Amino acid sequence: KGSQFRVYLPAQIGAQAPPEPAAIEPPPRGNGETILVVDDEEGVRLLTKKILEQHGYQVLLAAEGSEAVVAYAQHAGEVQAVVTDLMMPLMDGATLIRALRQIAPSVRILATTGVTESTHVAAALRLGAKEVLRKPYSPHVLLRRLRAVLDGQNPAP
Repeated sequence: KGSQFRVYLPAQIGAQAPPEPAAIEPPPRGNGETILVVDDEEGVRLLTKKILEQHGYQVLLAAEGSEAVVAYAQHAGEVQAVVTDLMMPLMDGATLIRALRQIAPSVRILATTGVTESTHVAAALRLGAKEVLRKPYSPHVLLRRLRAVLDGQNPAP
């Protein structure tokens, strides 16, 4: 009917407690910039939207690449950056990046992926993504990397 496991972990001598939450630098805030979030997973889209809106961004959503191209074209003057998943059905992230570059060669793109193959990451960077975040990532990392992309900085690891 099931298994029982007991895990015994040794105590680490000399370990330090994690820093107090107040000591952690707060994530950077947006300044009302409009971000297009593209991901085929509804939960990821909605969570990303919530995080970005809570930190001062306006958010447009698209469930896949062709929908994102239409949304970008309709709001081209408003969208300051695109956060897109690389692995999506129909039009994947690499194809989306190519299409967006045709519309606006200087569009800022932050790609995300749950795939560990470096060929997908390398392709996204070659096509002009400024950064590729590996899933799962924390809200703090997303906000910090997005801010760096928007500010034209090289995002820190």
